[in-house]
Amino acid sequence: MAYRRDKEEALRWRRWLDASRDRLLDCGVPSMAFEDQRTWGYFIEHGQYPLDEATVIIDVDEMPKEQALKLGEFLEEDEKPGCDPSFALNRLQYLLGRGKHAR
Repeated sequence: MAYRRDKEEALRWRRWLDASRDRLLDCGVPSMAFEDQRTWGYFIEHGQYPLDEATVIIDVDEMPKEQALKLGEFLEEDEKPGCDPSFALNRLQYLLGRGKHAR
């Protein structure tokens, strides 16, 4: 049964990615940060990709405000199963004064 669940999860990921790709690119997220579910999960859990500070490709702390706002809105609306955007979303909300950080 594990094979079937893996196949179903891969299909869910592919559908989510097909529906989200253009919007993520519009948010300034490089395709490398969502090339697979594991990489995407890493990005939203850490708020940057990759964690090695010498080669950071994207960091929510360094995003232009317009892109940060778009990404924050995307993560607030996102329903991707199995991914918890808690750190990236929380950090973006803090930087933008949204959500529980609203002033």
